[in-house]
Amino acid sequence: MPLNPAEPPHMQMFLWNNLFFSLGFDMSDHYQPLGGNNAAHAAALCDLRGAQAYADVDVEGLYTLGTAVVDYRGIRVIAQTIVPGILEKHQEQTVVYGSNDYGKTVFTHPRFLELLDKTCRPLRIQRHQVLDHNNMQVELCSSIETKGILGNDSRPYILDFLRTFPPDLNFQLSDTKDTREVPEECRKFGYPRHHPHSLASLRPELMDAFIQHRFELYLKMVSQGLEQLEEQHKEKSEVQRTRDAAADAAEMEFHRGDVIRKACKAVWSVSESCFDIRFNPDVCSTVVQFPSECVAQVHEQRLLLWDVAAFLLSHQIPAVLKDFLDHMEIPMDGRTLTAALHRRGVNVRYLGTLLMELERVEEKGRLSHVQRISLSEIIVRSAKHIFRTFLQDVEPAALSAAVSHFLNCLLSSSPCFLDSCSDELASRRRSRRRRSHRGRVSSLKDSMWTKLTPSELWNRIRTEAREYFHYEINSESIEEVIEKHGLQRTSLLREIATKTGIQVQLREYTFDSRHRPTFGEEDVLNMFPVVKHLTFTGTEATGLVHRARVLIHQGLLKDGYNMISQALALFVRVCGILHEDACMCLRLLGRLSYLTGEYPDALAHQEKAVMSSERLQGIDHPQTIQDYTHLALYCFAGGRCSTALQLLYRARYLTLVVSGEDHPHIITLDSMLGLILLGLMEHELSLMFLRNAFILTAQYHGPTSSQCALIVSSLLRMRVKETLQSALQHGREAYSIFHNQAGEKCIATQESSEHLKSLTQQALSLQKGTEHVSATDLTPSTRFSTSSHLMILQQLNMACEIVQLSIQELANLGTASQESGHTEEKM
Repeated sequence: MPLNPAEPPHMQMFLWNNLFFSLGFDMSDHYQPLGGNNAAHAAALCDLRGAQAYADVDVEGLYTLGTAVVDYRGIRVIAQTIVPGILEKHQEQTVVYGSNDYGKTVFTHPRFLELLDKTCRPLRIQRHQVLDHNNMQVELCSSIETKGILGNDSRPYILDFLRTFPPDLNFQLSDTKDTREVPEECRKFGYPRHHPHSLASLRPELMDAFIQHRFELYLKMVSQGLEQLEEQHKEKSEVQRTRDAAADAAEMEFHRGDVIRKACKAVWSVSESCFDIRFNPDVCSTVVQFPSECVAQVHEQRLLLWDVAAFLLSHQIPAVLKDFLDHMEIPMDGRTLTAALHRRGVNVRYLGTLLMELERVEEKGRLSHVQRISLSEIIVRSAKHIFRTFLQDVEPAALSAAVSHFLNCLLSSSPCFLDSCSDELASRRRSRRRRSHRGRVSSLKDSMWTKLTPSELWNRIRTEAREYFHYEINSESIEEVIEKHGLQRTSLLREIATKTGIQVQLREYTFDSRHRPTFGEEDVLNMFPVVKHLTFTGTEATGLVHRARVLIHQGLLKDGYNMISQALALFVRVCGILHEDACMCLRLLGRLSYLTGEYPDALAHQEKAVMSSERLQGIDHPQTIQDYTHLALYCFAGGRCSTALQLLYRARYLTLVVSGEDHPHIITLDSMLGLILLGLMEHELSLMFLRNAFILTAQYHGPTSSQCALIVSSLLRMRVKETLQSALQHGREAYSIFHNQAGEKCIATQESSEHLKSLTQQALSLQKGTEHVSATDLTPSTRFSTSSHLMILQQLNMACEIVQLSIQELANLGTASQESGHTEEKM
């Protein structure tokens, strides 16, 4: 039973098992000024991200509520724990901090001010003054929507974190009236732009990058100012400097302070004596009134937000593209693309801008996989927005039929009109009571969802992509997009299923049939809720991992290994073994064991990491595929070649399902498969994989890259070139690349040099006529050189970009570790 049964269904609230449930709709037009239902839908995730931020700060004595956001069948449900005693009295009587009526009345409380002031510095929130209902100044350390409640247990609870992070001025609900404050960088990209709601906010990663950028600018200005001050001081005569040393020192100190004050003002620091940039979360709120003496400060804060918006466009989006070009980030699907954007502080709503900037990159051919994944993400997310409203009008009995109809309209080549839909229902629902069944089919035929057609759905997807992502899809159908950009229908199905919770039957689907729909009602097995919730971790264990990474970068691998082992034990006690942090520790332990030559330990740790990743992420997640790849490498190092091949075949199959064959990760997999098969004397298969890896490497890394040279050297070992002259040419290219990038002492350079000498000797012998063979005899079918296990392992390490340490290097690291330990004991 709902708590308010007299209200409409979308406004009802529930209480079950001490959990409070509400729906993500605009109740009583509370969100109407912010964008209505669109704002109410987005507010749930904004609140969740804010609650996560305060939970991560972890101020002692300040409590938040357990929060989860559940998307199920087109409806967003917000689940929260309840404040003790809140149901015994009205909320207006319990709120002692913040505003409960959108700024009409504002309260403050000394206990909450003291606790929230501790969160201002890590969250970059400016302590500010607002006016309450009596025009009295009220001090806040958070946004005005954040509420403070004292529970019956005397604990202070905070909730409603809609505006924890600063607003993104590039996306606004209404058009900007005063465009003079808009920076030139934003105007060049066509911003500000209209957005469905006004709750678009900046990511904390972006604020950290912006503050780091401003800090570097601040240091540069202070350094230049102090240098000029020192030069002016030196120009003074000796008499002037010795006349009054105390006055001269005081004057110098004053001028140094003046230099710092000017630098702080230039970078918009809230302090005049030190660098400290913070943001006012209420600066763009239309319901907040500020005191008259704070108007100038509020205007400066708004200009600061415009600087952040311009910084995102001018620095962070180019940085994302550079990460992709340098292969620092290799997205395989929408989730990994989103994670790569978020690490640079770029929101997904900038995907349209990212694609337009990608078109201007000179080497855009090397980013074809990013273009495909970005375009797929725009299409899938636009379809998800439409699917959400589509499901809200579907009766429970027709859920499978409606979902299959939507998938047919999106992905099938067959025209999915009303007749085929009703025929599909009729064929599946045959029973003895044909008369009642015909009545049911007739009622389903009158439903709104049955009237959806592929052309209508595609037009709505294009409209949604234009209005939300501000990207124009210049194609008349999904088939045209797939053919033009090389998209994969299986990947699109996987993306839409994981984002909406659809479970389809595991079988081979025929998408190209023009006479029969791809999906039937029996193919949709279930719909699962998509849950987002607060994540907690062990603070002490996280600190141990950070310190271990520092030790590893210093070369102290053994000490780092021991510290990560301690962190893993803490994570298991706090979170359990099936946790992302514990899985990360297992990966690190496996990598360190492999680097130090402890192959059995590396294999044991990586096996546990793979099993955890399968259960946490799923068997088709890119991280799981990466774990399969490293497990295959450790298996080969331990002598289990057949197991390594099986793991690589599995990883390659999953990569084909996720992103297709035209992807940089296929290079690593095919190179490893080719090298292992070469060691097993399976030359035909090895040749096939190495050739494919060579083609993809030349496309994504360039023909003069070290990866390309590595594959060329493997092909030369198999004598796959048609002529000796061609083999010599490629041998010189491989040696030149290795020599220029790795140096003469590199193993790959020395091996390439030996191959080149061998080919040169054969060419001289052939020229002298000592060998009565023709140039065409050097085909793949002539003869092969057998590679040793160690040599192949070294090449596998190069393919995986792993540098394994020699015995001498391990001994040196052990000596350094002991010396550092003795030094610490003496200290």
